[in-house]
Amino acid sequence: MNAFGRIFVIMAVSLILAGAFAVLPALMLAPEPPALLRIEVPSAGLLEQLAALDVPAHALLADSQGHMVLLAVLAPEQQRLARATGARITILDTDARGAIYYLVESDASSLRERSSTSVLRLLYADDRQVVIRLRSDSALADLEALGARFSRLGPDPIALSFPMTGAIPTTIPYDPLVANLIAQITHTTLLTEVGGLSGERDIPVGGVPYRLLTRYTYSGTPVARATQYVYERLQALGYSVNYHRYTLSGYSLRNVIAEKPGRVTPERIVLLTAHLDSRSVTSPHNPAPGADDNASGCAALLQVAELLADTDFAFTIRFAFFTGEEQGMYGSYYYAAAVAAAQEHIIGVLNLDMVAWDAVEGPDIDLHTHLPAVEDDSDRLAALFASVVQAYSLDLAPQIVENGTRFSDHSRFWDRGYAALLLIEDYYNPSEVAAEPRDWNPNYHTVNDRLSTLNGDYFREFARASMATFVHLAEPMRTISGTVTAVDTSVPLTATVTAAGSWGVFSSETTSGTYVLSLPAGVFTVTAEASGFFSQTITAFSVLTGTGARLDFALTPLAPPPSYRFELQSAGATLGDPGDLVTHTVTIANTGTLSDTYALELGAAVFTSTLPMTLTDWLSPGYVLTASVQVQLPLSSTLTHDVVTLTVSSVMSPAHTTTLPLRTAFIVGRVYLPVVLRFAMASESR
Repeated sequence: MNAFGRIFVIMAVSLILAGAFAVLPALMLAPEPPALLRIEVPSAGLLEQLAALDVPAHALLADSQGHMVLLAVLAPEQQRLARATGARITILDTDARGAIYYLVESDASSLRERSSTSVLRLLYADDRQVVIRLRSDSALADLEALGARFSRLGPDPIALSFPMTGAIPTTIPYDPLVANLIAQITHTTLLTEVGGLSGERDIPVGGVPYRLLTRYTYSGTPVARATQYVYERLQALGYSVNYHRYTLSGYSLRNVIAEKPGRVTPERIVLLTAHLDSRSVTSPHNPAPGADDNASGCAALLQVAELLADTDFAFTIRFAFFTGEEQGMYGSYYYAAAVAAAQEHIIGVLNLDMVAWDAVEGPDIDLHTHLPAVEDDSDRLAALFASVVQAYSLDLAPQIVENGTRFSDHSRFWDRGYAALLLIEDYYNPSEVAAEPRDWNPNYHTVNDRLSTLNGDYFREFARASMATFVHLAEPMRTISGTVTAVDTSVPLTATVTAAGSWGVFSSETTSGTYVLSLPAGVFTVTAEASGFFSQTITAFSVLTGTGARLDFALTPLAPPPSYRFELQSAGATLGDPGDLVTHTVTIANTGTLSDTYALELGAAVFTSTLPMTLTDWLSPGYVLTASVQVQLPLSSTLTHDVVTLTVSSVMSPAHTTTLPLRTAFIVGRVYLPVVLRFAMASESR
């Protein structure tokens, strides 16, 4: 090889080595993958710090002692920010790329007995729940086979701040309107509804009888008939109804949503929800009657919707029937995500899930609210429900579970920052402090969950309490009604009645003297106004309970205002011989209600005319005085007559003025011309 060749080889080797060294740092500095972290949150203050950092959390849990734990998938830089808060952090999964995590209601040992490591990997467990990672080749059906409640973590982050608005009342007065509504719920009507939903009798779907033996989410035709039945029922009641559609495991599924817009603040929404789907022990889940779980909750919703169809509310009321609950609350997951994306103002969510089983030691009901360490509107919803039970003397024993379960549709609204409450029978929850024994339905998720096993009286009381809470939360409209008449004649008046209060201003026009005002409960200032009458105002008028109140008005006519007014009168024409001095006599009458004095002025004339006075004395109302105008007839003239105009004006009200023409004529052949009486007056415009 010559020198030139050796140089070429050396240069080529150098270039290759340089490229290799250039690539090496890039390989060494490959970015670290995101990891699943367990972040201990000992206080609400630390939770606020993490929320301010916009940590993309996927679950906010609490163990049986109420200790909060945050699960988050964080990139390295996000991990450093989280550690900077001083929080205690444990890595549960070092590589979260492509991972699918689920929260399962179980303990670790039970879950290991029921599952295979080829299906899932257990990452974290406490005495309430476990966190698992599904193997990439496993299906959602593998989780269903475990026979436990579960829900997916993520994939989108959850809210870390929760509303505490104070807008939800925690105590309420007894209200005859509400009492009358809930009294119409009977165990007969409720059990009839459950019978149709659980396959005990045919239901009409599209005008054709259908026997609904299962409502399993993946059942195809049966679940489609179930949603169609609910849709048609609500539509027939006059609600605006729509299907909220989503896709799960290749199935096209739908929720049923019905609403009635609020009359005052329609952007504020109150939700009453229940899951419509059912399941039994094993596939194909047919039959899966699900009488308690959860035909009971859906039957209560249908009864409430029917009884409220003719009642107006200040806020929008909405009924939601979810599917996909048994597969991990997917119907409510997609729906809550949609309303949050639309920034809808949902005041609160009442979720009914299993409300008709009671067999042991009294009518216990559980009200599952959010986190023990965080006081929010979910806690206020629970307090409101408990207050309703007391106010209407319902035969229930409510127990507020502050460390509530996540395994029903209400938790999907927690994750979006909305206040929500699970209403359920005596649910087994290790965090509960309650008298033993617990009263859980042994037919849960079996073919034996049938109508015949339910407690109708307990069911009725539960549905009544749920309805009353919903009504109080949505603010029903009341009425003020009455008549508007004239106080002196009792004649009905055409009038406007206005009520002003903290809700705004409401008005109504009278029909034949009768008015009706629709408005929410409150204290109002009410005013009636009619043309030609003094208005009348009633302050601090209360319309707080019942269907409405009566308020009559008797208006006083307006008194005629003081006025300046006068009248003029004269013969209008006077005759004379040549050379005569002729006098016209004018009377001025004060026909007004105030004393006045008057200015007099003559217009231009051919015959010499004089006015002895240009200003009268004061003239009291009803008095008359005379003024004279003198006209000198010439000895000879080509004219047979002349006219002079007298102008009289009110001194106190110069706008009131009038004129009077005075005619003077020669006597022709000693035959007098006709005498015409002249009259004029001046007064205010009416």
